[in-house]
Amino acid sequence: MLLDESGENSIHTSQLRGFFNVHIHTSDTECRGNAAVDIVDDLHGGQFELMFCSTPCVLQWIKDSLDDVESQSAATLEQP
Repeated sequence: MLLDESGENSIHTSQLRGFFNVHIHTSDTECRGNAAVDIVDDLHGGQFELMFCSTPCVLQWIKDSLDDVESQSAATLEQP
């Protein structure tokens, strides 16, 4: 994080980038099954927010995101 001279306030500059991904790291010694889904990637300014209409909506979105990662993980485990 970039801070001002006092060290107490962040400085928001064009150099800041934000990201948010969901990642699974398996215990496989060859990293088979590792997978990630990018939700936000290289966001200018470094901050973002996710807004939902209801708690059930956010829970469904989280479930869908995890399902995507799980599908990718399963696909990599099937590869030789």
